[in-house]
Amino acid sequence: MNKYRNYGFGLIEVLVALAIMAVGLLAVASFQTSLIGGSAENKAKAEAMAIAQQRLEQMRNISNDAFTAAEFETLYTATNGYSNDTKVAGSNTSFLRQENITDNAKAKEISIMVSWETSDGVSESVELVTSLGYESPVISGEIDNSDDDEFYVRSATGRAELGEGQVTDDDRRRMVMNDDLTGLVNREDGDLRLTSGDDIVLTLKDACQIDDEVIDYDVGECTGFVEISGHVYIDTATQNQLSIGEVYVKASDAAFCQRYYVDDTGKTVQVTADSTTALTTDNGDYSYYQYTCYLGGGWHGNIGIILGSGISQSDKVCVGDPTSADAFERPQIATRRVYRGMAFEIDDTKTTQDVNGDDVYSPIVDDNGDTIYYSVGVKDALVLPNPDAEPAEAPHDFVVNKMQPGDSDGELCVNDGIMVRTDANVDGITGGLFIGNPDDFYCLNNMGSAYIDDTKLEAFGYSVNNNCPFDPSDPPSQKHQITGSIKIGVVGDDVPPFTVNTSDGPLNCTADAPVFAGFIESIFNIYTIDYRCDVYDWAEASDLENGWSGYIQVNPDLSQMTCSDLRQYHDVIKADHTATEQFVCKMGQVFNVVGDITQGSGGKSLADVTISDANGVCLINAEQTGFECSSDTIDDGDTWTGSIYFQSDSNLDVCLSVNDVELVGKYTKVDGVPLSHIEFTAVSPGTFSVSATLQNIKNGDSCP
Repeated sequence: MNKYRNYGFGLIEVLVALAIMAVGLLAVASFQTSLIGGSAENKAKAEAMAIAQQRLEQMRNISNDAFTAAEFETLYTATNGYSNDTKVAGSNTSFLRQENITDNAKAKEISIMVSWETSDGVSESVELVTSLGYESPVISGEIDNSDDDEFYVRSATGRAELGEGQVTDDDRRRMVMNDDLTGLVNREDGDLRLTSGDDIVLTLKDACQIDDEVIDYDVGECTGFVEISGHVYIDTATQNQLSIGEVYVKASDAAFCQRYYVDDTGKTVQVTADSTTALTTDNGDYSYYQYTCYLGGGWHGNIGIILGSGISQSDKVCVGDPTSADAFERPQIATRRVYRGMAFEIDDTKTTQDVNGDDVYSPIVDDNGDTIYYSVGVKDALVLPNPDAEPAEAPHDFVVNKMQPGDSDGELCVNDGIMVRTDANVDGITGGLFIGNPDDFYCLNNMGSAYIDDTKLEAFGYSVNNNCPFDPSDPPSQKHQITGSIKIGVVGDDVPPFTVNTSDGPLNCTADAPVFAGFIESIFNIYTIDYRCDVYDWAEASDLENGWSGYIQVNPDLSQMTCSDLRQYHDVIKADHTATEQFVCKMGQVFNVVGDITQGSGGKSLADVTISDANGVCLINAEQTGFECSSDTIDDGDTWTGSIYFQSDSNLDVCLSVNDVELVGKYTKVDGVPLSHIEFTAVSPGTFSVSATLQNIKNGDSCP
């Protein structure tokens, strides 16, 4: 007997194992086949859903095909069943896309069906349904309600979208660089892209006119981005710990703002979060950089300042013009500037013609007789400030500073010295660095329709006036009207032109044609001009403490006439009001003095100029660079004797000089602190020249 056992498999065992394995492999193969088939079906279904969704998005985007409701109706006429069969090639099969459109009140019920056959010859389909209504091609939405006190506000995004992706090598080959280190790329796909560094930061949709026969690597026929530019100044006297990189400029909705400066070598440098310094004014009063915000046509919204560490209650931003004498241009404390235009729908039944034969459009009004305004945005490729404007437009600047937490009065931007530092003195004008700087609201109507999205105006049949009666981002609760009259005495029949405005703005008043009202002393023909001014009350109707307060101003030609008053102040107007005091003006011979003002150092300015005549008048211009005074009217053959007084806003002397040789021997200067004056003796009517200079005089010295 063999003591060793033999180990192994017998033939029968091997055959049984092979049989079991064959059964298992067949099961795995069957499962794999089923898995592959199921995956193909799922992929086909996903493709079908994408095809249907893509078609729905195409139908929603009607901007290139339907500019009116009538065109929309024609484009999407009811089909009464599936039609418009379209074959679409997929990855593994072919699809059939069909559309069904039915009317549902003012909307269209749209069904998109996509069908295909599986590998087994079974028909499958998916269906997507949506409701589609007409909407302006330049508006993505509307917020509206029926409250008569509310105003219509439309979507503000514009025709740009936030960019996606990176700059490619091909992009770099065709890129056109801007002066601020951003670039423009036209990929010949209908869109214009804005780049910053390696990123696509903004896309202007459907901006390029594509010619398939020509490969153009320049921007070519692309509609450009809207550009709004200015400076950001940091007042170093109050914000001396703030790093320049912490101060950001941001625009609402789809926009991109580039921060940069040009150094002493002429190199453009981008401001980043890590930047600690940029540029500094001569005496170090301000550190600053430039910015340009890029937007799409149709945009309206805000551009403002954000601090990286957050804005505290003591962090303030000043905007506006510290040199202006007009209340509606004076500085404001605001972290953002609003950009809006205001349009109205034309009432075709009330269109008239003016004396030149031009159409004068009347707006559609609500039940209270108030114009219904619609917000409108910027014109395609608009550049602000306009580099071709005459006179030049001011940049849109911000001045970052610190004040007490509760401070909100814009005059503190001047009184606390923020906008009138030594380095803000330009050409002898205190605060001249910020002449023309917009306040917290920039009305796009300032140039009529030249700055406004004309596509929207045409699509809706809107029109605009050359002004915005109020800031539509902060509409008033009520509108009141102040009516009054101007009494004018003229020699002859020609009445010089007058304009009237309120402290809210330059174009809130209308004046009627002069009406003859009789004679005075057989010398003057008396005319009256009636005016109406719209004033806006931001108080609630139940708020007894508020109302409109401000002034009505007339603007005559002071070289030809004098007025008893140029401004009449009104306080707490809560309803329509008739002014009891009449403006009284006389035309005729006057003693008229015009002159220039040289401001003193340290932000000192001329506070007031007055004339000794009870009916005389003096004005200082908005830039504080000049003044004009007119006496009462002078009878034929008579002369004028009187004085003109100059008051400084400090203890600086006002040094006077008379530049007109015709006045030699007919005046006496009295230079003083802070009051100076010139005494005129027996001066004939006419216009003469005087200069006033504010300066420090050492003890024992006198004005030159």
